[in-house]
Amino acid sequence: MNNITQRDTLPNTINIHSLTRCSYACGFCHSGFATAGCEKLPHRQFLEIVHQFAALPKLDGQARKITFAGGEPLLYCGIVDVIGFAKEQGLVTSLVTNGLHLTPGILARLTPILDWCAISVDSADTVTNRLIGRCTAKGTVLSKEDYIIRARTLREAKVHLKINTVVNRRNLLEDFTPFINAAYPERWKILQCSQMEGENDADFDRWAITPEEFDDFLNYHHEKLGKTDIALVPETQNDIRGTYAIVAPNGCFLDNSDGTCRYSRPIVEVGIETAFSDVRFSSERFRQRNGDYNFTTGKNRSRNN
Repeated sequence: MNNITQRDTLPNTINIHSLTRCSYACGFCHSGFATAGCEKLPHRQFLEIVHQFAALPKLDGQARKITFAGGEPLLYCGIVDVIGFAKEQGLVTSLVTNGLHLTPGILARLTPILDWCAISVDSADTVTNRLIGRCTAKGTVLSKEDYIIRARTLREAKVHLKINTVVNRRNLLEDFTPFINAAYPERWKILQCSQMEGENDADFDRWAITPEEFDDFLNYHHEKLGKTDIALVPETQNDIRGTYAIVAPNGCFLDNSDGTCRYSRPIVEVGIETAFSDVRFSSERFRQRNGDYNFTTGKNRSRNN
């Protein structure tokens, strides 16, 4: 049982998926929001949702955190300005990106206003990334060295670094230890490839792995990386469902608690707390997956690799 209950109080963190467009076409992706009926969150609505979230009182004394995601959020025109606005509103700011658009110019604009940056890395091997679809339509793909350069730049700028990896049929047997040691994130989130009806279920069998296979991947890397100060954060398909406060590109909260996509009333019409009361969310399982970890404590680390 998922133990999903209805709740009218938002957690400290929300994820805003501002658009469906992405520079990549990963075969297992369930964040395309094909069911949302809208490809992009209008700019004024975007700012209003950020403002409403920032105006809420803190929970448990922690600052509220907003994660900007997609699609690929760096394809959203004006995203840097929105992140800056969130920072001005007193929010902890976080970005989830595929890394392709983290150019020196963009990084120079982002690092003063960004607390966390999560780079999605499903393989350090370019061949595997192409098989997954983690490349542009023209075949452009980031190399292991490209990812490491971006990671080093973020660390040197005192931005907290996280790596997100979706474990699937193509990368299941890959040893990520050399890459993770070189990138040296504070957190490595390891997600089981997950199915979502209406989003990626058409050919999901190509990517699916069993719970046992996911455990084997985790156990191997725990053994390899267990003595480092890198936090390994696993999330199974069950952990993911009903434990994220997700704003879709249509300006509504997404309810994915049963593996389907259902949406709240529009946030700007009814208010952020009322809209959230429309969806099922488990605060207990949110805490169990460490969704409320303290985002601003701890020293940034440095390494000369």
